Amino acid sequence: MHALIVFCHPEPRSFNGALKDVAVETLQRQGYRVEVSDLYAEGFDPLERPGHYVERAEPETFFPSPSSAALLKAAPCPPT
Repeated sequence: MHALIVFCHPEPRSFNGALKDVAVETLQRQGYRVEVSDLYAEGFDPLERPGHYVERAEPETFFPSPSSAALLKAAPCPPT
């Protein structure tokens, strides 16, 4: 079996980091193949901003929903 743990905390040595470590160890002992995605280590920006959208539905005003829809139409996600 495979488990994906998504970790999103700016301090790896935090309580959340300790919980992630315990989860990894516990799952591995149970025979899982564990993958950790550390969003902060990957440079993930948790805030949605106008700069994330090169072309916006309305350039003078930032409306995330129409901009997200336009982006999805331009580059749809691959099927899973």
